[in-house]
Amino acid sequence: MSSISSFFEGVTNEVIDASERIGALVDEAITIVSSGGGGGSSSGQNSGTEKPPVTSSLDFDDEFDLDGMESPLRGIADNVMQNIFEGHVGPRGPMEQIQAFKSAIRWGEPLILCILGFHCVMILSCIYAARSTALAPRISVMLVIGVIVRSAEWLNSYGSLNWQRFATQNYFDRSGIFIGIMLCAPLLFYSFVMLIWFLREASSLLKEVKQRERRAKKASKGKKETGGNSTSKEKKEKAGDNKVVKKD
Repeated sequence: MSSISSFFEGVTNEVIDASERIGALVDEAITIVSSGGGGGSSSGQNSGTEKPPVTSSLDFDDEFDLDGMESPLRGIADNVMQNIFEGHVGPRGPMEQIQAFKSAIRWGEPLILCILGFHCVMILSCIYAARSTALAPRISVMLVIGVIVRSAEWLNSYGSLNWQRFATQNYFDRSGIFIGIMLCAPLLFYSFVMLIWFLREASSLLKEVKQRERRAKKASKGKKETGGNSTSKEKKEKAGDNKVVKKD
């Protein structure tokens, strides 16, 4: 949060400087108007007679082109914004952004500890569901992950409205960076790892089924070959018996 606080300090300093400049310009304008009015009154008193207003062929809009005049406030505002953005140096590169994100979070507050504990529970449940052969724990874990990720937008809006109840600062911005990094990204990673695990398990089961089919085919071929050999032996034995009977 140090970078954010320095940014807002720069903004406040520039606004104070701009207000001082505006006050100086207003005071200068007041002094000019007052001095002009005083000179006119003194000259009127000395002459004793009022001069008729001088008419001119030019219109008021021609004498004072208000549209073409630039306000001094506009230039001051431009200078203020230029100084703010020149003086503020944001994080450059992914590593500096990660360091800025780490420094912006207070890791010891209850909200962050609860999120980390929830991730520990989800890791253990994913490991149990992956090692289990039952279908119910796998489906339940995937459903929990899907529901939480789907309701992340609602959780972000609820947190932005009620962050004073459970946090020391407002982590929930409109873009949802905090809840996306701290909640949704790890859950999607868990589901991706479980999906890879399930694909490996399915491929191993498919290989096992193919091996069993091959073994069954080999066993059936062996039975046919043994059956054919036994029938040929029986036929030869019967033919030999017939020859013996004929000789007798």
